[in-house]
Amino acid sequence: MLVLKGKPRYSFYMDIVSLVFFSFLPCLLWLWFCMHKKYVTGILIPFLTAAAAGAVVCSVFARFVFEPFSLALSPGLAPLFTAVILTAIPEESSKLMFLLPFIRTGPERKILPSRSVYARAVFIALAFASFENVIFALRFPGVLPLRFFSAVLLHASASLFSAVWLHERLSGSGRPMHRFTLFGAFFFHSIYAFGLSSSRPWFFLSLLAVAFAGAWAAFLWQTSGESYRD
Repeated sequence: MLVLKGKPRYSFYMDIVSLVFFSFLPCLLWLWFCMHKKYVTGILIPFLTAAAAGAVVCSVFARFVFEPFSLALSPGLAPLFTAVILTAIPEESSKLMFLLPFIRTGPERKILPSRSVYARAVFIALAFASFENVIFALRFPGVLPLRFFSAVLLHASASLFSAVWLHERLSGSGRPMHRFTLFGAFFFHSIYAFGLSSSRPWFFLSLLAVAFAGAWAAFLWQTSGESYRD
């Protein structure tokens, strides 16, 4: 009774706790930064985390609905369909949809300053990626460090692009280029997923997508406004 799959039960539980902790490590570090800068208050944490979980559920459901259509496609088109229709659009749309309740403040429900909206979008994205990390790490524990610099960064960057577009649409900040960042979220995520689902020569596309998306996201963050403070 004290052994589970050949390992002491205490050791097994500690392995699970460690796996979950490291899966959520980027999200926890971002949360510390957001709370330090007052982009996020403590009372919002469970709601933002639940929003990320809801986005995961919605994206999985969309994949379940549309995946049978990929069976009718040729081997050449199937990876593109998987990248765009099954991965990028459902995941980015779900994260953006669940961000909506957290972009306004006060009795008049005014739009938060840009950097606060972006910070909350990135938190949802990192929590979303963390749930994915747990799923992947349960099967392939060694993949976590790689995901920190690939999928996790891609999720955060793409969600920031979506948040930039959303804030521009709702506040009219007068930055025309921000109107196209939603396309950037879908584009970079699609390229990343296509590179992973295609044959090996195309894998470099995933690395390029992460690099360019991360650089653009950093630029947008640095050129955004100040944080919202109570």
